[in-house]
Amino acid sequence: MADLHHRLLQAHDYAILNPLQVDADLWSDLPFTPLVPARVEVRPELMPRLFPLRGFSDTACANLLERVQRHEKYSRHPFFSALLVTDADTSAVAAHLSNRLVIQTPDGGNALLRHFDPRVFRHLAWLLTDTQMTLLMGRIARWTWRDTARDWQQYERIEMPSVLSGFRVTPEQWDSLQRLGMLNKTLQQIERSAAGFVLDDGLAKRIDALLREAWQRHRLTGEADRRLYAAQAVIIHQNIHRHPQIVQRLDRAHEHPGGYVGACRDLDQTTLRQFATELAPPSRMLA
Repeated sequence: MADLHHRLLQAHDYAILNPLQVDADLWSDLPFTPLVPARVEVRPELMPRLFPLRGFSDTACANLLERVQRHEKYSRHPFFSALLVTDADTSAVAAHLSNRLVIQTPDGGNALLRHFDPRVFRHLAWLLTDTQMTLLMGRIARWTWRDTARDWQQYERIEMPSVLSGFRVTPEQWDSLQRLGMLNKTLQQIERSAAGFVLDDGLAKRIDALLREAWQRHRLTGEADRRLYAAQAVIIHQNIHRHPQIVQRLDRAHEHPGGYVGACRDLDQTTLRQFATELAPPSRMLA
């Protein structure tokens, strides 16, 4: 675990704060700039704030860190959702980030992209292309956030030739973006249920594909059903849903939300491990 400290603050030019996660008494007197998109209707008081860190004195930095400690003593959310390195001034950074809060959906509408939320940003590097990430970052050279293990992670902007196209997402990317909440809950479910899994981008991408498969192939409508489906494939066996006992449960589970969770309620870990053993290929072929 790595707490926010003086040196880390001084290595960045700006910070982003989520007012929905931090008590206003700890930040309302500070020089924050609201990030408010122009193309969607939002309540400005609920939108993230941009905070300048350049030129902070040691005294000001110590005061800010004291506020951070007061907040994080009782909250699971970080005081700052992100720390940024950029050579742009405050107005330019605020304008760019406000603009990037809105994406055009495949059907031509607009939607809010909560890029400032670490639970969202952590997935963007594998979900978006390098070109899309370059457009998202703009003049921001480094984006730092704290993960669920309370460790600080960084994304460095990839230097690319001049990008002229607008920021768009594909229908497949849009589907994945809409599943991010479910994906994060599934990651937490796996972390609680089974030790030893590396919760990296590769696992997140695999779980997202399983959540999609649960709907497209088996028509599981309930979120808990789809999360269980993905967790089983990760924890028990990648082909667990081919086992005849599981196939039977899947066949009758799509009729109503919660059906798959209910259908699997009688399966304990010993039984599931036995299913996995039956699915595993033989260790050697006999003549």
